Amino acid sequence: MVAVLCVLVVAVPLGCWAVLARTAVVGAVVGLLLAGGAGVLLAAGAGLLELRGLFELFLWYPLGAALLVGAGLRVERRLRGVREHAPHAPRAVLRVHAVVVTAVAPLCALVLFTGADVPPPAVVPSVPPGFTLGEQGVGCGSGSCWREAAVAGPAGMPSEEVVRRLGLQDDHCHANGWLLDRRPLCTGAVINGGSIRLYVSLGDLIG
Repeated sequence: MVAVLCVLVVAVPLGCWAVLARTAVVGAVVGLLLAGGAGVLLAAGAGLLELRGLFELFLWYPLGAALLVGAGLRVERRLRGVREHAPHAPRAVLRVHAVVVTAVAPLCALVLFTGADVPPPAVVPSVPPGFTLGEQGVGCGSGSCWREAAVAGPAGMPSEEVVRRLGLQDDHCHANGWLLDRRPLCTGAVINGGSIRLYVSLGDLIG
């Protein structure tokens, strides 16, 4: 249900513009920009595109879309004049946009982007030449989710030296997003007997 509402958040601006557009050129330009922004957010939300700060982008997109629609309406008004048919339609449609987006966007962002989640493959660091990184596995527990893989250094290199070469003697953590998504994204390595596991974990806001 939440996923449907989140799709609605990015689809409403495009639908509003489809109702309000009056010119081919301005209508197409604004429509393509809105569709492009919506496509990027949906692809990133589905894990098809890696974007840091998706939480913030998801919240700011509706506002940016509203400003873009408003700018498009101003340009069309200069080109075509005041609407003779249904002159109050823009105001009514934009009110619907504001109510839906203002009420739903924060809810979707909080539900989707504040809990623990498996980090995307793109955040797993690359290893130096001569090192090998095994197949990745994922898991969740104790307020965080992780992606991990076995890593091995050149033949004969001690495990401690492998970890040092990777720069992972200590965990390296930073916020997952820019400003609002403060979930900890941490990278580290664990030596277990003769094997080394490199991991990237993404915790929740509470944990």
